Amino acid sequence: MVYTLNMTKTEITPKTFDKSKFYTLRDASLVYIFANLAPYIVGILVMLLGMMIAGGADGLTNSVVYNVFSMLAPPIGLAIVFFAYNALNKISLSAAKIKFKLRLWEYFICVAVAVVSVFGCQFFIGGIDILLVKIGYHLKSELDIMPTNAGWYIFLLFAVSFLPAAFEELIFRGMLLNGLRERFGEWATIFLSGLMFALAHGSLQQFVYPFILGVVLGWIAIRTGSTFASFLVHFLNNAIVITLSFVTYQTGFIMSVPYGTWGWPLAIILLLVFVVMVFLIEWYYYKGNEKFRQYRKLRPKQKRQKNALPVIFYISLAFGIALFVINTVFDFLPQGA
Repeated sequence: MVYTLNMTKTEITPKTFDKSKFYTLRDASLVYIFANLAPYIVGILVMLLGMMIAGGADGLTNSVVYNVFSMLAPPIGLAIVFFAYNALNKISLSAAKIKFKLRLWEYFICVAVAVVSVFGCQFFIGGIDILLVKIGYHLKSELDIMPTNAGWYIFLLFAVSFLPAAFEELIFRGMLLNGLRERFGEWATIFLSGLMFALAHGSLQQFVYPFILGVVLGWIAIRTGSTFASFLVHFLNNAIVITLSFVTYQTGFIMSVPYGTWGWPLAIILLLVFVVMVFLIEWYYYKGNEKFRQYRKLRPKQKRQKNALPVIFYISLAFGIALFVINTVFDFLPQGA
C-alpha cells in the first residue's frame, strides 16, 4: 500500500492501485489456458453444427461453408476470451494498451519489420519444413481455402490476416505480455511471451516462425507501448504471405530456393539480415534516442512484484506444453492412424 499526505486535512490517506487498468500474472496465466482451449471448443462446435446440417461427417469433406467457418473459429474463440474475461473481471480495455497514435517513424519501423520478417525468415522456415519431413513429420496445409481468385484473396485477407492478427495481439501482447511484466523484466517477458505464443500454435511445423515473430511482436509492443503497433506488424506479415500465395496461383511464380550448396547459406544470411535490422533499430532508434529515453521515463509503469510465482502460472505453462506435445505426437503418426 502506498500512502500520500493530504495537505488540506493534514492526514495520511491511502492511494489505491487501480487494478482495472493492469493485468496481473494471474490474469495472464488464466487467459493463456482459456486462449489455448477456446479455438478447439469453437472448432468442435462448428464441426458438430456442420455435421447436423450436412447429415454426417461425410458431408463436411468438401463443404466450402464448413471450411469458411472452421477458419473463423480460432479468432472467434480468442475474441470471446478477450471480451468475456475483461467484462467478468471488470478490467478496462485500456489495460491491453490499445494506443492507435504512434510516432511517425514507428509506422515506418512496423512496415519494415513486417516486410523483412517475411522475406528474412521464409527460406529458413522452408528448410526447417524439409528437415521435419525427413524425420517423419507430416506437414499440414495452413489454409483450408486457397486464394485461387480475387474473391477468396479478399476473404483470406480478412479471415487469416486481419482477424487473427487483431485478436492474437489483444490476447498475447495485450493481456499475456502485460501480465507477465508484473513479475519479469523486459527481455524475459519478450522471450517468454514469444515462447508461449509459439506453443499455442500447437504444431512443431508452426513453432519456429511464431516464436521468432512472437519475440519481435513483443519487442514492438513494449518499445511503442502499444498493441496496435504489434497488430500492424502481425497483419502486414500475414497479408504479405497471403499475397505471395495469391501471386503464385495467378502467375505460377513460386518464391523458393533449392536447399543444396547455397540454399541453406542464403536462408541463414537472410535470417541474420532480419536479426541485424531489429538490433539496429533497438540500438540506434530506441536506446540511442534521447527523446525516446525521456519518453520512457515519463510513461507510467506497472510495479514489478518480486514474491514467488503463483502456481497457476506453472499450470498454464505446463498446459500449453502438454497440448503442443500431444499435437506433435499425432503429427508424427502415420496418415490415417
